[in-house]
Amino acid sequence: MRSSAPDDDGRAAAAANRFVAIPAGARCHGDRAGRRTVFTRWQVDAMEARFIRQSFLTREERIDFAEQIRLTERQILVWFQNRR
Repeated sequence: MRSSAPDDDGRAAAAANRFVAIPAGARCHGDRAGRRTVFTRWQVDAMEARFIRQSFLTREERIDFAEQIRLTERQILVWFQNRR
């Protein structure tokens, strides 16, 4: 009959299962979570200047502006939302 206390092998297995290696680049929050965008200084300066003049952009303005500073429309949208 086995005792209720785990043996050495059981403790080692439990300790090994406590930490799970997550591959680099794996997403912890599902497919919707993305990586944080790191903007260049000139991109931030351009967005700040545009925000001072106009805090809301139409879709067409976002598309044009995104092409000018080499970002996606979505990145512009989110930056302006966070800035407001």
